[in-house]
Amino acid sequence: MLWVYIAATIVFGTVACAAALRYWPGRRGKRLEQLLEALFAMRVGQDVGQVLCETLDQLRGILGARSVMLFFFEAQEEQLYRWVAGPDGPPQSVTEMSPKENPRWIDFNEPSRLDRYTQEHPLAQRVDAKKVVLSVSCSARGNCARLLVIDPSADSGNVLFATLRRVTDMLFSLAEKVFLLRRVHLRAIDEERDRIAQDFHDGPLQTFFSFDMHLQFIRQILETHPEQAAQELELLQELARDQGRELRELIMEMRPVDMEGASLLSVLRHAVEGGQKGGGILVRMLADEVVLQVPRRICRATYQVLREALNNARKHARAKHVVVALEEGPDFFVLTIDDDGLGFKFSGAYNLDQMEEQRIGPVSIKQRARQMDAELIVESTPGKGSRLRLKVPVPAAPPARLEKD
Repeated sequence: MLWVYIAATIVFGTVACAAALRYWPGRRGKRLEQLLEALFAMRVGQDVGQVLCETLDQLRGILGARSVMLFFFEAQEEQLYRWVAGPDGPPQSVTEMSPKENPRWIDFNEPSRLDRYTQEHPLAQRVDAKKVVLSVSCSARGNCARLLVIDPSADSGNVLFATLRRVTDMLFSLAEKVFLLRRVHLRAIDEERDRIAQDFHDGPLQTFFSFDMHLQFIRQILETHPEQAAQELELLQELARDQGRELRELIMEMRPVDMEGASLLSVLRHAVEGGQKGGGILVRMLADEVVLQVPRRICRATYQVLREALNNARKHARAKHVVVALEEGPDFFVLTIDDDGLGFKFSGAYNLDQMEEQRIGPVSIKQRARQMDAELIVESTPGKGSRLRLKVPVPAAPPARLEKD
């Protein structure tokens, strides 16, 4: 899963850096060890971009440098970005660079190298260095990065260069995660927009077409059959009321749910309450208190799965009763949703891979199951109902950080 991958990358990179720093004695070495220990204890849910900026600023202070710059070329976007930590206030967040600047800062012919530039070098003059610039470059997967340490007070020997290489590798990994998370965020927004667009297409848009047809028919019979026209107007008014209720439900669904500090059980109960407010369906929830520490992103995705399942049961399956059950295992939980509606068009039980192969089952729920690395089984009996079973793994919580005296 994405967050586990990010955490593992940061942890392994940090351990490697800390091991190297054991061979660099002195006060600065100890301070860099403390910096890397802080990164090691970084919470998975922290803002990766903010951590990168703060790390650059602390690195500048530890090395006694006038400023520190990190350049990162993102291959998928073909865009160069820059972070700067200087003496004039907090470090700057990521800044897009003009494509014309690419060859000035990144050597694509030799993307991995160590350099020490004196004041006479063009690069040193470009960054207004007074003494020296230390440059460390690295690359992987088509992405390139370059760390510039401007006028450090520390010795620039081979040990320092070796350490800076490892630090740069870690910063490079953090920068990659910044843009990976950005793409995941944008993809989630696109998926939610698609879902909302589909809801409007299946609901309000079809109703407006029906309004138009009814009005045309009423105009045709208004003079010759006034009583029938009056009946049609009553039907049209009832249709408008139903549409108003449906639009109100859509608006309520679009409002974000506050996940801060909320448990999985409270979030799912919120979804159940919202599903019952639509009317026409009775939802019963069976669950014990969940002990597992479920990350916010998993709570949010599970909430969206349950909300989508309840909407499908009410609007498409025309179910009258739904039972939602939540069970907990040692490192997972299982969400089961049973309804007495019309079921899906297929008959039998299918897992996620089988549904993907045959292009059956609820699309958005399948997507969210993939995002959580969850097991999904959908069982359908046409005309009698359906069952959805979602087994979600829960990553182990990061160890608590001990306070130092």
